[in-house]
Amino acid sequence: MHVSSPIYACIILQSKLMWTAYNQILHKHPLVTKACTSAVMMCASDATIQTYELRDQQPLASSNFTKGYNTPTTQLKSANLPKGVSFVHTPTTNPSSVIKQAQRDWKRTGDVAITGLLYTGPISHAWYSILEKIVKARGRCLNIAIKMLLDAVIFSPVAVAGYFTVRTALEGGDANAIQRKLNKKWRDAYLASLTFWPLANVVNFAFVPLELRVFFNNCLSLLWNGFLSNLNSKRLETVVMDRGEHETHFQREKGGEKEEVSEAEKKASEMVCVCHHCKAVRA
Repeated sequence: MHVSSPIYACIILQSKLMWTAYNQILHKHPLVTKACTSAVMMCASDATIQTYELRDQQPLASSNFTKGYNTPTTQLKSANLPKGVSFVHTPTTNPSSVIKQAQRDWKRTGDVAITGLLYTGPISHAWYSILEKIVKARGRCLNIAIKMLLDAVIFSPVAVAGYFTVRTALEGGDANAIQRKLNKKWRDAYLASLTFWPLANVVNFAFVPLELRVFFNNCLSLLWNGFLSNLNSKRLETVVMDRGEHETHFQREKGGEKEEVSEAEKKASEMVCVCHHCKAVRA
């Protein structure tokens, strides 16, 4: 204990010095400091969530090689599918392509960091400053309640929508891709935010100084942004174990574009599909 005490003392001293330096920079350059802090925190959050994602995906991708994937394409074409339903079938013959599916996505982490730098940090800085100026209730509890209400009704839906918009744009998506993502994922993300941020904001508005509220927000965002990043990266009707054999999506041609079919048609198609996922469904 006596041997390690100097080490602990040195760590504490260095931490205090770093915290003092951070506050000095924050005071001189609040917007830039908060934007950079958001970028670092969100980057760490995505790296952490990807670690858990890879832990789940790696065994699935590896197990597919032991089963053999020699399903003839004709077997899929001749399946008795419901009228108007077809398979979009992409064979995967190179095992390395499956392993690649379970590797860390550094571009995704970079996109998350850029989102924090250019969007989340600046918009949070602006919002907390505006909120402090417009809410002037006399009672402390009433003041906090009004801020929480405005945050939930105004800021959260805009922040969530903006996050998906920026992420999709960084992924190369156009306006239609952004609209599709918002239609499918915004509602779930916003409802989830209502279960996470109100309680956090009680502490933030009641005890944290204005200049440190974005930092406090960033610390809690290690969990929240991990959830958002995971939700943003999810692909509809994509199953990792199927990628070892082929990617199958049930779609219908309509006006030159593909659209998803109903759940009833999907279930009917699963009854004749030969992929391992659908076999598991039938079992």
